[in-house]
Amino acid sequence: MAAFHYHELMSSLHAHKLRARLSAAIALLALLIVGTACTPSKRPSEPPVVRISGIHLAEPGRAQVDLMLTNLNRIDLIGIDARIEIYINNELWLRWEAPINWAIPPNAREVVQIEARTTNQQVQDWLNEVASGERPNVTWTTKLSISLPKEAKLESEGSGFLYRVPGSLSRFR
Repeated sequence: MAAFHYHELMSSLHAHKLRARLSAAIALLALLIVGTACTPSKRPSEPPVVRISGIHLAEPGRAQVDLMLTNLNRIDLIGIDARIEIYINNELWLRWEAPINWAIPPNAREVVQIEARTTNQQVQDWLNEVASGERPNVTWTTKLSISLPKEAKLESEGSGFLYRVPGSLSRFR
């Protein structure tokens, strides 16, 4: 009878050890899954949202454009090169490309200003019509491409309407 209790006791101890190891393995697996899910990505996955917040026609054939860039990622968006194209009523109006030093914090919005030559007289005529009140607005589309350090490019597009700023013939928003 003593042998029976010994085997029963050993079987119970073995089952207890097996359950403890299984519980530890499940807890470790759960910790790894939660830790991986909560770790911020080292690479931005979302391109910035790009909007035109203002345009100033400084002189004929040149414009200053204020672009509002929103970083939707959980890490800084640091660009090293940028290319921007702006279309007015689906006509290419401005193309700008240059090295940059933009740093947009996580989940934040920054306004950056570019200055460039404009290339389309038809667009200039439309903007003059908006400025004089002959036309209520024009549509705009932006195409933005930002090169990141050690990564591919992030590309983004935005669109909206431009209206004249009251009291100014050379400013639009």
